[in-house]
Amino acid sequence: MPKNPYFWSHEEEKRLMDLWKKGEHDARIIAAQLNRKPEAIRKKLQRLGLVVGHKEKISRTTTTKEEEETQIKLDIPDELPSVEQALKLLVAAMNALSQPGLSKADVQRLRNVVNAVKTYQGLFAEYVHYREIEIELVDLRQKYEQSGKDMGLKAQAVRRAWPGVAREATRGRSLSSKVQV
Repeated sequence: MPKNPYFWSHEEEKRLMDLWKKGEHDARIIAAQLNRKPEAIRKKLQRLGLVVGHKEKISRTTTTKEEEETQIKLDIPDELPSVEQALKLLVAAMNALSQPGLSKADVQRLRNVVNAVKTYQGLFAEYVHYREIEIELVDLRQKYEQSGKDMGLKAQAVRRAWPGVAREATRGRSLSSKVQV
């Protein structure tokens, strides 16, 4: 009877655990010894609660204490880079990408720089637009406050010049109701 690729016998699990305990953490090597596919080895080890070693680093959302100590600390600049500075960075990354012999990691890192610059340019344009709107709002508020002060001064002048008329106007009566023809 042919071997079921989804079923693991107790002997196979024991051999897998023995290889793991002896320090063999490469799924390809273990797969060759157990006549299984590397992905089957990874999944079985995962189900058993073990971690499989990879040549490439697997990104995780959780970190250990050691990783927390080595994480990148972001320095927030006092001033935003100008669009010209962002474009210079973009050109530098594009020039670096044209160099032969770059590793996959270097190419990915440079592509990330290119994408970050593109994103920055869009966000910078929005920021400038919002700043312009903010300046206009501050200007309008100042004009509004000044016009309110001007209206208040005019009302005071009217009250001083014609005290009776100003009193009637504030009570909601019009001058035409006072005048009889």
